Amino acid sequence: MPFSSYKQFKVEPGQIRVLDIQPARWLEDVYCELAVLTLADEPEYEALSYVWGDTRDTVPISVNGEQFNATRNLFCALRRLRHSNKPRRVWVDAVCINQNDLDERESTVQMMAEIYSLAKEVQVYIGESRVLEHVSLDEQATWDDPKRMVWHNSHSYQIRAADQPVTVVDRKGGVEDKYLWIQFHERQQCRPEKEFGDLPLIEQLRQADVGAITIISLLGHVRCLTHCLQGSSKNPIWVSALESLEHIAQKPWWSRVWVLQEVILAKDASVIYGDMVIPLSLIEDGGSTIPRHNEKDGCCLELWNQLPSRQQQQLRLFAKHTSAIESLRERHTYIRDGAERDLRLYLEQSRSRQATDARDKIYGLLGLVKDYRDDAAIYIRPSYRTSTEEVYTEFAIKMVRQQGSLRFLLSNEQKLLNTNLPSWVQNWTAPSSCDDFNDFLKLDRRFNYFCAGKDPNYSPQVLSGRALCIEGIEIDTLASTYGPFYRETDAPLLIFQLLCNVVGRKLSPNVSELDTDPMYASFASTFFGGLLASSSSGQLFNHVTYRRTRRSDAYYVQFAAHIWSGDAGFEPESNSAEMQSISRDLLTTMRNTNPRLLPEANIRTTMHWLTESFWLANHNRSFFRTAENRFGSGPPEMVAGDRIFAVRGCSMLLVLRPAETPDIEGIPRHPVYGYCYHLVGWAFLDGFMDGEALEEQSEAKGGLIPQLVRSCFARPRGRGVHRLYLV
Repeated sequence: MPFSSYKQFKVEPGQIRVLDIQPARWLEDVYCELAVLTLADEPEYEALSYVWGDTRDTVPISVNGEQFNATRNLFCALRRLRHSNKPRRVWVDAVCINQNDLDERESTVQMMAEIYSLAKEVQVYIGESRVLEHVSLDEQATWDDPKRMVWHNSHSYQIRAADQPVTVVDRKGGVEDKYLWIQFHERQQCRPEKEFGDLPLIEQLRQADVGAITIISLLGHVRCLTHCLQGSSKNPIWVSALESLEHIAQKPWWSRVWVLQEVILAKDASVIYGDMVIPLSLIEDGGSTIPRHNEKDGCCLELWNQLPSRQQQQLRLFAKHTSAIESLRERHTYIRDGAERDLRLYLEQSRSRQATDARDKIYGLLGLVKDYRDDAAIYIRPSYRTSTEEVYTEFAIKMVRQQGSLRFLLSNEQKLLNTNLPSWVQNWTAPSSCDDFNDFLKLDRRFNYFCAGKDPNYSPQVLSGRALCIEGIEIDTLASTYGPFYRETDAPLLIFQLLCNVVGRKLSPNVSELDTDPMYASFASTFFGGLLASSSSGQLFNHVTYRRTRRSDAYYVQFAAHIWSGDAGFEPESNSAEMQSISRDLLTTMRNTNPRLLPEANIRTTMHWLTESFWLANHNRSFFRTAENRFGSGPPEMVAGDRIFAVRGCSMLLVLRPAETPDIEGIPRHPVYGYCYHLVGWAFLDGFMDGEALEEQSEAKGGLIPQLVRSCFARPRGRGVHRLYLV
């Protein structure tokens, strides 16, 4: 758009432009007028949440008589929002912000939270359904307003007929939800496949869309999957409804970072999907309950296991998106951990989300942080004149200084060492090693159980905004690595067999060997990453706490290996008397240790607990053997030649890779005064997780490895604490 339109409607601090979409029929051109509002006056307007789409694919619209090239996705959204009989006032970022004015962009980004929280309602345009492309232009030419089916989220919610004007809203009249549910059930039970296939394609697609929202409505109103599916999972009514659900879940809106604050801060939000208008709360309520129906001991587990894998994937994908928004909304509403922790958790939760500008990975979340003021210790003023690397580094520096420790280095990101970022700075565009945010929280909680770097309040020094000066002691050098391993593709038994070969121990030792060989206890500790998970009663692993591993956990590893090698009934696959005898001996020994630990009825639960403990520690991780024949686990990016360090102020050990000394003021050129490294990730090495390497005396104090084993993990000889520079 020419600058004249923006100059005519100049905005002052605290003001925004809004777009008045002028009334017109469906196929007519889009005409808009700009207006300026002062937010302090609490004006009435709506705000649009959408995805820009391909900036090269544009459609001209008219704004104050001048041509504006809107992206096709924005054009479709404006057309869906437009009324035929009255204007509609909406805030739309692409038009209401002068994108060529950096000062205006930066000042508006700081007001984003206020803009969306003050809007009367946020309209979420996720895209068109599959219906419109099959409607002829001749039919569309007859529309004043497009067909709309408006849903409401209440236990007696209504849905208005498609031919009623959208301006008429009556939540007390209309068709009750039960009618739609019964209609969906009857279609599954009574309509044969041939009859459904004889319907016009448009009618099939419309029924599929209604079926998809009906499923979500049923689940959101405390119904089960068994109430949704009536009869066979091959029924075309059910299959087509899940296909529509998948089509909704595949829309790029779900993957954008900006949409989080846009909908979480909204007073009210509606989702526009083609001619369907659905409360976002209904979608969240229904989608986020799906995992509760299929988890262990869930009400619909039997039905879930009978569903084809594709249908399970379709439901999981939808649940993943809705659960992510719901969990972040709950955190924003009920939990206050301090600005720095809140922002870090929001960043971790949105790692997989996209932003056109990588700086917006941070800027797009600032509005969600409570008590985020310009005097906050981690305050970052949005600036599009600053490079992405500088923004990420500035944030990392503020986090390190605010936390007064090196906890920020314990990232779950997949390290990309070929970027311009310092290796110790988190790259928020890099993917996460955790499958979802709940997995990240479980991982983050693990770090509280260790103190490899002793002093938790150690504050490092930052040199020239690029190098992190720390202190640590080198423990060992990696000789070989094994992995990475993934929950979805790797079997714990095969990993166990591989690791037994690596450490040179029997696959099936007897109980006396487990008691006398200290390496088995160390092996068990490494196998579980030093922690065994326990769950709260009822919902297994919805909430996970840990305990440190101990010597007797060697029994657990061997017991699990025997069970893994058996069939579903947990009987050893081998018929040998020796194998069966070992299993009985292990079970007897473990019960003698704790009679309540493994009652017959809980063997399956215990195995689930052990398997989860293994994967919580080792999903997307690798194992390593060092030059001095130590055995541990670390990040998948580590390679032979990397070094293991215990670093002051860091609860976990770090894997560092030697790097060239950069030309940074404060870093000495002579290695006697310090060495430069790239940070690869954090590691676990049994015998060094309680500060043993940094103890003044070679004999560790207070660790969990018995004295019999300590000689295997003595402090590295001839090495002291050095100054290290992470670059």
